[in-house]
Amino acid sequence: MTQSINSPDTFTQLFDAHEGHDLTIMSAQVQEPGNYRRIIRDNQGQIDHIVDFRNLTDSERNIREISLGIFCVNNELLFKYLPEFKDDTNTEEINLTQLVKIMKTNGHKIQSLRAEDYQEFMGVNDRFQLNTSMRWLQERINAQDMYNGVTIISPSDTYIGPDVIIEPDATIYPNTHIYGKSIIRSGATIYPNSWIENATIGENTTIDSSRITDSTVGAQTTIGPNAHIRMHSDIGNKVRIGNFVEMKNVIFEDLSRSAHLTYLGDAKVGKDVNIGCGVVTANYDGKNKYRTEIGSGSFIGSHSTLIAPVTIGENALVAAASVVSDDVEDGAMAIARTRQETKPGYGERFKNKEGK
Repeated sequence: MTQSINSPDTFTQLFDAHEGHDLTIMSAQVQEPGNYRRIIRDNQGQIDHIVDFRNLTDSERNIREISLGIFCVNNELLFKYLPEFKDDTNTEEINLTQLVKIMKTNGHKIQSLRAEDYQEFMGVNDRFQLNTSMRWLQERINAQDMYNGVTIISPSDTYIGPDVIIEPDATIYPNTHIYGKSIIRSGATIYPNSWIENATIGENTTIDSSRITDSTVGAQTTIGPNAHIRMHSDIGNKVRIGNFVEMKNVIFEDLSRSAHLTYLGDAKVGKDVNIGCGVVTANYDGKNKYRTEIGSGSFIGSHSTLIAPVTIGENALVAAASVVSDDVEDGAMAIARTRQETKPGYGERFKNKEGK
């Protein structure tokens, strides 16, 4: 997740509240102020200055109003007073918080705006705080999706990026990761242990324990378990892609099926095609990648290898265990394997060898 945890609504509120003031400070009232800077007020309750936690007196440590580190300030005034800033000998920093005391001394209008949830502004100075802020953002994203009609079975174990769009009536199971510009359409079900990144998943499609990146999957399609769809693949509607199938840069059109143990790379597969178990497109010769095209209605038998570049026509048949390197015309059958030779009695002779 690369987005700031600060929401746009927060900044809209800040800009609206700042109207008519010279400086507005985001603040919060907390039970455990810890290492946050404290806001010090005068006897009239007006903001006087801000103190870094390293410079706090004993009495100031009990103050629970903290600065969240976000100021809205008149730009001209900021640059006017920058030359007056001084080094802080304790923190060895030039702190922007000095601006508060300077503007107070010069009679400017200063106010604070209380944050609804101070965790939106939590400091991130180490890996533990980073993890804490990420969990808070995760909770906020998941809550918003659920308010919008998404079913998230276990929000604490579901990881959704800030730019993801999930439509109502989608269902997300635990240990799912959805990131980037992904879109999950209505009625889709994402089962556990799936990773989806920069991908679109169609309506009423099921993803089961699979990885889909930079690709599009159509409606009423079933993916997985343990499938891998990547690199600008475009999967059609009512498709079945089963266990241990990998597709890279593939157009796989409506109603086609690849149920088991297959690699398709740099290929176009037409409609209503059956890809048997163990089929491989040999798309790389060590230097260049080549395309394979399979026409609609074709049947590719199990354990076949298609050596690209090659085209299989429409309604064609490739016999099981074939190695196909030449084009196959529409309606034809290709069989490219050695003939079986059966020798009677050889099995018994083998078993009866000495030492067997």
